[in-house]
Amino acid sequence: SKIKYALEGLESYFKVDDLTGANKYRCDNCKQLSNAKKGSKIISIPSVVTFQFKRFTNSLRKIGKLIEYPRSLNLNRYMEHEQDNEKTKLELFGVIVHSGSSAGSGHYYAFIKNGQ
Repeated sequence: SKIKYALEGLESYFKVDDLTGANKYRCDNCKQLSNAKKGSKIISIPSVVTFQFKRFTNSLRKIGKLIEYPRSLNLNRYMEHEQDNEKTKLELFGVIVHSGSSAGSGHYYAFIKNGQ
């Protein structure tokens, strides 16, 4: 489903990457290469959170896959420490979309939920 695709994008956003092989981490102090893990976690829930999904390829061509978003999202699984589910549940407030075929052309539109 399209909503599943949006959630897969969110999973990808928080995915932990293994830095190994040619992609090893280089320590700024000792200049040594070592295996490492890189990822993101939310420390505290802000009143507004923004996620940007990659919508263009490296050649600046648009990824045309349609994405639909759930109206509410529980961020507990992305938290540094587990929280009360009521505190980590957010409601969708707005979406910004790009209309056009490439990063060099088109327009951006904002859709904001009515305060009611």
